[in-house]
Amino acid sequence: MKMHSHGITLLEIITTLAISGILLGMAVPVTGNLIAENRVSGQINALRGAIALTRSEAVTRQEDVVICKSADQQTCTRQGSWAQGYIVFVDSDRDRRRGDEESLLHVHEKLPTTLTLDYNAFGSDHYLAYHATGFTRTNGTFTFCNQAMPNRSKALIVMKTGRARLSEKSAEGGPLPCETTG
Repeated sequence: MKMHSHGITLLEIITTLAISGILLGMAVPVTGNLIAENRVSGQINALRGAIALTRSEAVTRQEDVVICKSADQQTCTRQGSWAQGYIVFVDSDRDRRRGDEESLLHVHEKLPTTLTLDYNAFGSDHYLAYHATGFTRTNGTFTFCNQAMPNRSKALIVMKTGRARLSEKSAEGGPLPCETTG
């Protein structure tokens, strides 16, 4: 009578582990890139929503509404970058600074440390104001950069008409600048 073994050999286990290791090694970088891309997309959508809220409230309230960078999530600041957070408020006195009596409409906390957010405009780079018409006084560009993928920067371009559009290229058609830290 012949006995059959139903187990697996050491060679089969080693082969299976080697193939699994190779497949896992290929999947981890792809998953990391996907997570990084989703992190940037989520922050872009949050800013786009805050800009849309700013514009909508200006038109609805028939007065200036401002989005500005804010370190304490209560007042505007000229220091630091937009990655420290930003707020949206009704600017009743049109001084581009939030006073105690001016309504705070939206708060966005500090971005993850791997992300940077900068704003460049033909005026102030620390706030964007919408008027009752839904227009702004200047064009400007918010640039998002993920330090893990600096060549995959994205920009949210705001025009005087108030419209915001997404871009992955600079005005010259090349990649967007991404200042890396460290």
